[in-house]
Amino acid sequence: EGTRSNRWGLGTWIEVDACGRKQMRFQNGLANGYSQSLVPAHFGLGTCDAPATVRVRWPSGTDQVVENVTTG
Repeated sequence: EGTRSNRWGLGTWIEVDACGRKQMRFQNGLANGYSQSLVPAHFGLGTCDAPATVRVRWPSGTDQVVENVTTG
């Protein structure tokens, strides 16, 4: 949840690194096809249960890194 940019984190780049795999997502809040886009970012990590590193680039230009994020 943003405090300096916007509350929903719209316009952020999010990267999740877990189990040797990296996934990235641009958080735009737009609808996708015939479905709605959820504001919370969801990353499918399959059976990975190792801690993840999450990197966020906020619209304000601030970079944030959170390590040892629980997966599963």
